[in-house]
Amino acid sequence: MKYFYLLILIVLLANCQSTNQDSTKQIESTVLKEIDGLYQDYTKSDLKWVEYYQDEYTVISTDGSVKFKKAKDLRDEWENIYNKYEVILRNHGQPTVLASQDQVIHYNTYDEIFIKRETRDTTVSLGTWIVVWKKQENNTWKINLETYHVKE
Repeated sequence: MKYFYLLILIVLLANCQSTNQDSTKQIESTVLKEIDGLYQDYTKSDLKWVEYYQDEYTVISTDGSVKFKKAKDLRDEWENIYNKYEVILRNHGQPTVLASQDQVIHYNTYDEIFIKRETRDTTVSLGTWIVVWKKQENNTWKINLETYHVKE
């Protein structure tokens, strides 16, 4: 009888582990869809991509400075950028996603150009984007922290 309970315990533990892995895979799949949606909006220069950010989030810039920003300010900043530049995302690398129950880290490379509308001067921006997605109370996922590193 003692072995029977041990066998039941092993089966339960194995089942819990399997459920946890399945849950993590579901989370990764969900956030990958969010990332895909964000990039679809971004490539259209549609400010809808700002909705993927928490109302307040953290940015770590290439120079290492840390800023606490509001999504509303991000929207205003990019509205000005879109008014001055044509922004073309030429490529973004396949996102790598690392998930836990309420937080996901993702990173990928990007290759974009900014074409100044007045002069047609072009700036190339190549780099890596690293993001922390946080699960919200309503079970959606939003960007809580981002850092990007531009290659010089």
